[in-house]
Amino acid sequence: MCVCFLKVAWGKDLEPRWHQVVELPPIVVDVTEHQAHGRRCPDCQHLTWGTIPSEVRRHRIGSRLGAVVSYLSGSPHVSKRGIEELLEGVFGVPISLGAVSKLEKEMSEALNTLHAEVLEAVRQAKSKNVDETG
Repeated sequence: MCVCFLKVAWGKDLEPRWHQVVELPPIVVDVTEHQAHGRRCPDCQHLTWGTIPSEVRRHRIGSRLGAVVSYLSGSPHVSKRGIEELLEGVFGVPISLGAVSKLEKEMSEALNTLHAEVLEAVRQAKSKNVDETG
């Protein structure tokens, strides 16, 4: 063993060198399946089906995935086809262009009231704090 190493090891600790690697965890999409079973009466043979609640059937995309679609559509202005390709390629979620459009419309409608309130608050504000430079 090198004598120089022993002197450093017994002396004051040196500042360590750093190297960090950033990685995404594996993304696993959570799919919840709802089933409605059918049963036939053994006496009269009448078939009765269970029901899936309308609030469950109303949506095929969950709120978090819908928020991601809305963000991609609004902030970085990713095209509908780009969103479709990203969801399939990164998350493994097949989605149609029509579903992307429907989600955009739903989010827009959901934010209409809030947008109107914010717009009115800005209009009523005495000071707007707006930079008018080009």
